[in-house]
Amino acid sequence: MSKKKKLLCLILAIAVLFTAIAAVLLTMKFKKPSDTEDGETAEDVGPMDYETEDSFFEDQPMDDDPSAENSKEGWEYINPYYEAFPRTENTSNFHSHATATYANINGKTVTVDTLYRQYGEALNDPNYSLGMLVYQAIQYKIAHPSEEVEIAFSAFRVSPTIALCLNPKSPYYGYVRSLYDKDYDANGFVRISYLFVEAARMGINVTIVGHLNSYQVKQYDNTLGKTYYEPEPSYVAYFTAGQQLDCYEKYAAGKKASEFLTLREVKWPYDDKTATDVMHVKTCIVSAYRDKNGLDHEYGVWFSCTNLDAVDYKGRNGNAGSQSGVIITNHKEIYNVTKNYVELTGQYVEKEAVFEFRRIVTDRMEDQIYTILAGKEHEIPENERIVYLGSDRDDVFELYFAPFAGSVDSWDTTLNPYCKYLQEFYDSDKDSSVIFCMNNPNYRTNFLISQLKKQVLEKKFIQDYHPESQIGVRSEGADLSKIQEFLKENEMGFSYIKTDGDTTHDKDMYLSYVSGGERKYVSFLSSCNFNANAMYYQTNQVLVITETEATGNVVFTSLGTCSSKGVITEEIEVRSLASIERNATQRTPQAVPLTLGLASDRSKESFYME
Repeated sequence: MSKKKKLLCLILAIAVLFTAIAAVLLTMKFKKPSDTEDGETAEDVGPMDYETEDSFFEDQPMDDDPSAENSKEGWEYINPYYEAFPRTENTSNFHSHATATYANINGKTVTVDTLYRQYGEALNDPNYSLGMLVYQAIQYKIAHPSEEVEIAFSAFRVSPTIALCLNPKSPYYGYVRSLYDKDYDANGFVRISYLFVEAARMGINVTIVGHLNSYQVKQYDNTLGKTYYEPEPSYVAYFTAGQQLDCYEKYAAGKKASEFLTLREVKWPYDDKTATDVMHVKTCIVSAYRDKNGLDHEYGVWFSCTNLDAVDYKGRNGNAGSQSGVIITNHKEIYNVTKNYVELTGQYVEKEAVFEFRRIVTDRMEDQIYTILAGKEHEIPENERIVYLGSDRDDVFELYFAPFAGSVDSWDTTLNPYCKYLQEFYDSDKDSSVIFCMNNPNYRTNFLISQLKKQVLEKKFIQDYHPESQIGVRSEGADLSKIQEFLKENEMGFSYIKTDGDTTHDKDMYLSYVSGGERKYVSFLSSCNFNANAMYYQTNQVLVITETEATGNVVFTSLGTCSSKGVITEEIEVRSLASIERNATQRTPQAVPLTLGLASDRSKESFYME
């Protein structure tokens, strides 16, 4: 080869090298993303990289315009729907409906913030409280830069575009929206995914476990004044990009965000028709946070039925139905159990690993329940606990993760909390009123527990009829025709049953009954649909909160008044039906031909005994 050709080749090679370097640098700026794994190109998936040694929240780039504090003049236009939104008057820390306080729970005062977004509304979205929890964990780190802080997040559907308004002076404070081309805007909206990346850049240990991107979402074009469908970008690409950012000098000098941000993409198979075999847990934990009043708290845990995805141009996210959630603070045991479960999920993210994962969850949970009930809880390694059954100093909280132990063909009051409390409900004082409220968009009647549950309800609302009892059901596919027919001819405190589809996505159940002379208020707060697959095949969280007159029924009442058309009321609302006298002969129900909940005679040695 001639010298001239060698020189040309060298120049060409250098040009290619510089082009490659330039491409890498542009990629590191994350202004434009790479293609996602399934071939879809996502716009602006990566966090913006700006030159600063301080965190975004210390720079405070948002413009707090005091002249616009009580109006929407001077704020960036979003769309007609946001312009019509009222300013929120909610001054609670997480914009919650109510905060319950429980003293001396394992030596601590535990609080529970209740969250519920009604169908069609844009306020009170549990995703807002999720973002606030992460934001306030960052505030804690700013106040305590040398302390270790931890965040773990898990959801079925995840997208990086959802933003919450953090600026209290903004007219949009308390709302969520989508941001596709930026991580924050002049209105005070900041992407929740951006909060996770910022947390990692501050040296906070962040673990994210997610399954799928969300759907295409209807958005609004300010310039054209028209709506359009926008595909949600890849959360995998977003957080992968974020991992390459430098940490802030004040918190983790010389380190990359990847040293603190762990992303585990769950690749289990998914069937859109049956929703089986999916990772359905929706939770976020923070080891500490600083609230809006400057007070520090430990062990914040967020549970919800809502995914982090798909905010439309009206400010509503994901499934358009109602969504519920709670934030538990200062309950170390629930925090640890949730952390262990999320970390366990992250170890089995590959497609085939779901089968092994389900076996481990069900076996471990079964072993732990029997070990705890045998008084040998101390034998369970702390980093392996995935179930919490309360304690001598905690008769309020329980936490389970499905798939439940036991069998789909058994009524197991030991291993399945639904059976446990429905059995108590069934056996409760027949001369006292009861309350039953359930919201579930995917109810199925073709497995044993749902069949027996139907008989439980028929006994408590027909055989043990009490005029002050209350029932509310929004569950597509539930067969409650016998109760519906009975209620038509009888007055009851409040009744509402809709089983042919309804606008609900929350998956909660509320029971109130008198047992042993004490009224109980039991709230099942869950991501679990009521069908065999959900209980014994999918992975879900089920938090049980049992309140009494002594503890107060704040969780039960605040969430119950929101769900099932507000069937749970502070005072009994007697609904006047047709003035038909009850015909005792015609309405005398048949005895329920079933003895529920036979005690298990199974003896089991502790799995953890040496």
